[in-house]
Amino acid sequence: AFNRLEQVARWEDIKDLKNPSSKLPSNAIAIQVEQVEYNLSNGFAELGSTSLDISHNNRLEYTYNSTTDAWQQPAIRVKLQNTTDQALHVAVLYMEDIVFSSTNAILPYQRLEATDGEFALQLNQFDVLPLAFEKQLLAWDIVEQATQLKVMVSTEPFTTDEFNLEPLPLDTRGLGFAGFAPPTQNT
Repeated sequence: AFNRLEQVARWEDIKDLKNPSSKLPSNAIAIQVEQVEYNLSNGFAELGSTSLDISHNNRLEYTYNSTTDAWQQPAIRVKLQNTTDQALHVAVLYMEDIVFSSTNAILPYQRLEATDGEFALQLNQFDVLPLAFEKQLLAWDIVEQATQLKVMVSTEPFTTDEFNLEPLPLDTRGLGFAGFAPPTQNT
């Protein structure tokens, strides 16, 4: 139990990590987010994308879309661009709140020159990031999950490997995952 509490505290520290003495402007990296519509029936086929405005509170909300076949999970494309006149070093952490995990798999490190164009984050060689919802959470009546992208920027090279946290296992005792069904509304 102590190890879990320690990981939750570490995850919160990473999420809140800031450098108040930074000399970089807050807009040193321009971030563009697009909501992507796709079809997976014949492999990945992009149907279109819509640019989203994150300037107000740096928060976006997505919902699963109901199609005639099944629920389709939301997906985003994130592009970064250096807006300064110097080279910057960038990393992005993908953080999930329910399992208190953090990974640098989508961008462990990238040097962005001042003259570079847009750089799209990639996962498994695709520039679209699907946002997943753990179905097991429904047993707790949890119907939303927060995923955060923590963008880290520096004028010097750095590593983010120490910020990787494996997901905590979901506690499934007594929730219907070990041969017991959770109560239904009729019982």
